[in-house]
Amino acid sequence: MGCKAQYGISNVCGDILFPGGADQDFYVGYISDLSTRFSLTQSGVITSLAFTAYHGLVKFSGQKFAHKFDWEWQKGAGGNGFFLHKATVKLIALSVQDDVEVQRLLQATDAFIINKNNNGSFLIYGAGNGLQSIANATGSTGQSVTDDVSDTVVLESPEKTKPLRFLVTDEATTISYLNARVI
Repeated sequence: MGCKAQYGISNVCGDILFPGGADQDFYVGYISDLSTRFSLTQSGVITSLAFTAYHGLVKFSGQKFAHKFDWEWQKGAGGNGFFLHKATVKLIALSVQDDVEVQRLLQATDAFIINKNNNGSFLIYGAGNGLQSIANATGSTGQSVTDDVSDTVVLESPEKTKPLRFLVTDEATTISYLNARVI
């Protein structure tokens, strides 16, 4: 069987300075809107997005440390495995338009999300099969004045790889690149 680790990983002192958490902004696109799908070979960092005409990204902003992006290894009884990508995002809907956007995000069946973590790394979730919502407690009025009253959207996708890395030169250039593709 050729499934063996080949290179190992070595960390040095500065590598442990690695804060957790996700940025407040994330970008949603749709696999069906791409003119060229993402390569899942992981031979390098993804550096561009190719959309069909009149399509692009939708930018969402929430609170810093509100969103959570996970990938979990799943193993089936027959031995097959996959990474379950999971995006849990919290949005404060303040208008009818915001309510409609939350509902549209909940109805997505082939979404991908690009998010920056607190280490400046950009990751693409749902790049192969696309994210779709799962049943969850979406919103609440809360009981006390300090309760969380944001809408929570949870999206999942079974994927062949960990989240793909995305970078266009550096962090600032990548953010500009993503913002330029917002429709």
